Amino acid sequence: IEFGVIDDTDVESGALSSCQLAIFPYNPNISEQESQAIEKLVHRGGKIILFYHLPEPIRPLLGIAGETWMRQEYEGQFATIRLDQQRMEGLPPSIVQGSWNVRIPDIQDGETSVLGEWIDADGKPTGIPAITLHPNGVFMGHVLLPNDLSGKQKMMLALLGHLLPHYRSTLATSVLNKMSGLEGFPDFKGSEAFIKSNLQNIPARQQKEVRKYLNGARRSLKNGRKWLKAQQFSSALQQAYEVRESLSQAYYRSFPSRQGEFRAVWCHSAYGIPGWSWDKSIQELAEHGFNAIVPNMLWAGLAYYPSDVLPTADEIAERGDQIAQCLSACRKYGLQMHVWKVNWNLSRAPAEFIDELRQQGRLQRDRNGEEIVWLCPSHPDNFKLEQESMLEVVRNYAIDGIHFDYIRYPHRNACYCDGCRQRFERSIDDKIRSWPEEVITGKYREAFGDWRREQITRLVRSVSEAARKIRPGIQISAAVFRDYPNCRETVGQDWEMWIDQGYLDFVCPMDYTADNRQFTRWVTNQKQIVDHRIPLYPGIGASAPGLLPEQVIMQVHQVRKLGVKGFIIFNYDPALAQEHLPALHFGVTK
Repeated sequence: IEFGVIDDTDVESGALSSCQLAIFPYNPNISEQESQAIEKLVHRGGKIILFYHLPEPIRPLLGIAGETWMRQEYEGQFATIRLDQQRMEGLPPSIVQGSWNVRIPDIQDGETSVLGEWIDADGKPTGIPAITLHPNGVFMGHVLLPNDLSGKQKMMLALLGHLLPHYRSTLATSVLNKMSGLEGFPDFKGSEAFIKSNLQNIPARQQKEVRKYLNGARRSLKNGRKWLKAQQFSSALQQAYEVRESLSQAYYRSFPSRQGEFRAVWCHSAYGIPGWSWDKSIQELAEHGFNAIVPNMLWAGLAYYPSDVLPTADEIAERGDQIAQCLSACRKYGLQMHVWKVNWNLSRAPAEFIDELRQQGRLQRDRNGEEIVWLCPSHPDNFKLEQESMLEVVRNYAIDGIHFDYIRYPHRNACYCDGCRQRFERSIDDKIRSWPEEVITGKYREAFGDWRREQITRLVRSVSEAARKIRPGIQISAAVFRDYPNCRETVGQDWEMWIDQGYLDFVCPMDYTADNRQFTRWVTNQKQIVDHRIPLYPGIGASAPGLLPEQVIMQVHQVRKLGVKGFIIFNYDPALAQEHLPALHFGVTK
């Protein structure tokens, strides 16, 4: 289908004049003029789909009188959306979301119906409408999050076919062609040839399963083409989905497993999978062939365990010590636990804590003097806070490792606070006449660059040395930028030097991309930098940018082809648990 990507000002200028359907994925600043353009589109028979933001003038077009904003009342309240398959042809039964707040529509018009309802992580209906359907279009109470991509693709295709019925033939033909080739392969033959090339590397029983699914994919492709000729478009669409499912199942099973490699996940939630205990979250990882987890248990201004150094999250009073719970489960199921610390970044910190730091002059400033809500790395009290918060964890818990993240400046435009100026001047025993110009482009540019990098490196050095004395055998690691040596200049992250000096035991570059060739180039470069001195575990971005299971599997395959002995996946969320882990376990982690 011919489409274009435009912005709000384009809509104001009349860009919708010839379109039949306009999708607003997240447009929080729709103006009165833009609303009028949307009304014109609908009044001439066009359709609209809006996510999360529904301006007052647009509401009557979708039979909605008003809306209420609601934050989740408990973890996992808005985990999935159950879809009413009776109301629309081709809908999947549900889609996975994991939303944390929603807008609830007040349905006014008798023509408006609830197409989807929010379901919590335990599978209980909430009674809260998630998606509404009107003859003019659709409204969903949150943005589409980058998980369950196949389910959301099916939902969007069903919406398109329903709102634009004259496009069903085009849709069915296009989807059958698209679904007959896996992501990264041109068509069915290319996908099949790659799968068959892997057969010699897997056991005979696994080979038999692969061939069974390939035969099923061929049958579905043949049937799909038959239904297209008969103009039975919904049947053709269903066969297209069955082609992809069978082809995917063959693909998942066509990869060998490998013994002795590091298989880890980053988990951004300190509580594990929403709605699950840490015991269940870790059990699922173990049963699907993983041997390590890196859970985010502390930030620069918040801890998810009883801390004497950092403010403790309010929920801990009710939910308990999250490090202790995760560690207990890891010991039970045999996984390594490397506690993940977000350094310097004060997101999630209590407002009163940030206010106190602000009054003490401990926050960063950019070159224009604007505040950045991160700890200034050169401030001695901030250095001590960061160091002691990490060492507190090492002292109090028998963990396998401590993991640095955000171990850098936020960008090249920081930090240029008054404290940095004074401390840098002391280091060079001179006065800066023009700050910050003299250290950005002037005679002190190189000296300031070295000094700036040292403010980051000294924390890695001190924690590494002290942690190994406190708990011999503990592993020190870091999530790092993929673009070395550029990150050395821009954000002060000199991770090759950390390897040179022995501060790290392994390193995890964040190689998040859907482009497999780019991924391979990055890992190849990183392998040369690391040069076998410590293990390299590339980070695969399942949920950033959002990858299908087959894409994650291909990137693991590329890691292995390059001779790298492990990987780490971002992020352990419901989509990874429910979609990616089973797919990986059919072959890669079997």
